[in-house]
Amino acid sequence: ESFTPGPDDRIIALDPGMAFGTGTHASTRLVLEELQTLADAGMAPGELADVGAGSGILAIAAVKLWPAARCIAVDNDPIAVSACGENAATNGVADRISSALTPAGELGRQFPLVLANIQAHVLRALRADLLAACAPGATLILSGLLTPQAAPLADEFVAAGCELVTLRPSTDDPQWSVVVLRRAS
Repeated sequence: ESFTPGPDDRIIALDPGMAFGTGTHASTRLVLEELQTLADAGMAPGELADVGAGSGILAIAAVKLWPAARCIAVDNDPIAVSACGENAATNGVADRISSALTPAGELGRQFPLVLANIQAHVLRALRADLLAACAPGATLILSGLLTPQAAPLADEFVAAGCELVTLRPSTDDPQWSVVVLRRAS
């Protein structure tokens, strides 16, 4: 697609190949919108994790939004890990994105911001790992959720020690929703 950027636009060149994440799906757009909301509110994480990174679109967007940030982008699909690395290089941010097959439960450290745009049943299965990756007070953005799934999933994360910040459907495609949580300090 061709696009004439405005002065404040951040452009991402992306070839997803066989990996998920072109930026056109409502669940991806919801996370991008939440990243912008966090940036507008003054958040500037030094590092973040993107769990289920697919093509790397969210990791790339985050490090372009926060030029001092570094991202660990993990996926369980070698094709996605490769696509993420290639897309990071194409966008000139390969030095700030580490793309790996590392399971979410083996990240080995905590982050102030964690992204996971994956189906609800996978998010549910990864709940303990996602929470373990969140530093105290961290923001956790969950998407890939059909709207009827969002509130029950959010409730499970709240019961596990998170505070619900936002739960909202997409304005473009209301069958999809995003959940933003804050891990207890």
